[in-house]
Amino acid sequence: MTVSPPKDTTTDIGPHPSNNEGSITSSKPLPSVNTLFLWDFDWTIVDCNSDEYVPSQFLGDAETNRRLRDLIETHGPAKWHDCVASLVNACMERSEGGREKCSKSDICEAAANMPYLADVRSIG
Repeated sequence: MTVSPPKDTTTDIGPHPSNNEGSITSSKPLPSVNTLFLWDFDWTIVDCNSDEYVPSQFLGDAETNRRLRDLIETHGPAKWHDCVASLVNACMERSEGGREKCSKSDICEAAANMPYLADVRSIG
């Protein structure tokens, strides 16, 4: 994933201590960001596997495990995050009756209700 720099690529860093002429402006473009850092709190903050917890709230444990296993076999373990995203999307697919299985708000609520480790819960 590449994050594009802002449209205005000049940076104004304010007055320079050795220069009474005001701001230093650089017309050098900001670099693209090629790294995204993610934190996974499984078994450290939450007392579950967070990648499987949310989908299993809507698909059930057996269906979540079956679909995840099939996705990993098809796409490979390097595509883990894509496979988990596919599971979450499956939760929101329309059912045969035309109603959503769950909404984005339901997904957020399920994530917010993950079980925390007891010591983490007592800190908050």
